[in-house]
Amino acid sequence: MSLLRQRIITSAMRFFAEKGYGATSIQDIANDCAIAKGSLYKIFSSKEDLLIDVFEVRFERMRKQVELIRNDLQATPMQRLARETLLQLEFFAEFKSNMQDFQELQLQEDSKLGVYVASLRAKLMNYYAECLVLGFGKDVEPYKWDLISVFVGMMKQYTMFGYFLNSPIDPNRISSYIVDRMEDITAGILLKKPKPLLDASMVERFLKHSQEGIKTSTEKLKADLLQQFDMAIQELTIPLSIKSELLDAISILREQLQEKHPRTVLVRAMLDFLSKQQELASYVGQMERLLDTEKRS
Repeated sequence: MSLLRQRIITSAMRFFAEKGYGATSIQDIANDCAIAKGSLYKIFSSKEDLLIDVFEVRFERMRKQVELIRNDLQATPMQRLARETLLQLEFFAEFKSNMQDFQELQLQEDSKLGVYVASLRAKLMNYYAECLVLGFGKDVEPYKWDLISVFVGMMKQYTMFGYFLNSPIDPNRISSYIVDRMEDITAGILLKKPKPLLDASMVERFLKHSQEGIKTSTEKLKADLLQQFDMAIQELTIPLSIKSELLDAISILREQLQEKHPRTVLVRAMLDFLSKQQELASYVGQMERLLDTEKRS
């Protein structure tokens, strides 16, 4: 990641957390980074793309912290679960100011943000399942999806209470309290062994539905993005020979993405070639994210 891109993302993280996504303008971030707004748009074509990168960077940082926690074999499973819970609470708290904005935006399921949120939702469901099974043991496997509903519900509710009352509860206290209550609930479930409300087949159908939605949305977004590539190239003030080469690259990319099994090496080569034109770098980044989302789904 370039230093300028990192500076923009860091600035956006701070503004989105302090002012909220809706109240933050691209001009605010550009001014903070001491660059022209046009220069920022060469890296991020929209504020929505910037928000996606902010969440992706934050999620990647969290994933690395999770690895460190899970590799700490000196801690007990419950201590590791409490530390992972604290990480989640910190994630919610960091973006507390733009919760409402984010919820409204993600309802647009055919938008880039909607596709990203659907993909993230599936990843988080599987992460929480791993988290709880590692904490409470294999015996909770049949009940893990019900436990996730309680676990995530408590984290969100306590975070929202603190946010709306403008009096946040100490996240360390919350994480310890939640893990203690989850231990009580888990012990009760394992003792009584009720029939789970959510079983593996239901969750599988839910995730499959999300993935099908992602596939439909990404196809549309890829087509729209290829059209944006064409328009951006036509507007470039460059020699016609270079413009022709760029349009040829888009043509090859379009053909490959319509194939059932695109040639990954060729797709990568075309994107690398396009990224060398600075004005197209943000579009290349968007396409890479779409292809990555499609691959994960």
